[in-house]
Amino acid sequence: MQASSETALEVLQSTWVASEVVWFWVTLVAAWWFLGRVQARREEPELGPLAGFDLPDAWIGVVIAGMAGVLLGRQLDLNAVAVIGWNLVFGAGFVFAVRGVAVQTFWMERAGWRRPVRTAVLGIGFLLALPVFLIMGAGLGLFDAWFDFRRIRGAQAGE
Repeated sequence: MQASSETALEVLQSTWVASEVVWFWVTLVAAWWFLGRVQARREEPELGPLAGFDLPDAWIGVVIAGMAGVLLGRQLDLNAVAVIGWNLVFGAGFVFAVRGVAVQTFWMERAGWRRPVRTAVLGIGFLLALPVFLIMGAGLGLFDAWFDFRRIRGAQAGE
């Protein structure tokens, strides 16, 4: 029990920067939404839809570098390298979670779900199952690099 609590404390201490990055991204998304609302009243082009959000495949290298840093830091007892590795993993994981939400939004749009329903489903899923939602979103976003889930044929709206 003590070993698991020490490990949990070590992970929390190692990821405080990543949690700050997550809050930064949350405020950035809120600002993006607000800017989209403001731009709707102007003549400038609007922001692209979330369903079209994609990342270059090179972001997988950030995850691999982070995992290598964690493993190397633990093997060589270099705490600073492990901390940097955890922060890379969590930062890239959050970006892949946004990509996963974009894939989910794409499929909900394709099924004909209206915007309030999509927002409610994603918002309730985010609030009720935050850790699972982020992990599953990151996994979906990561695997989207190989499988390109938005190209898979599926039911169109109304079918």
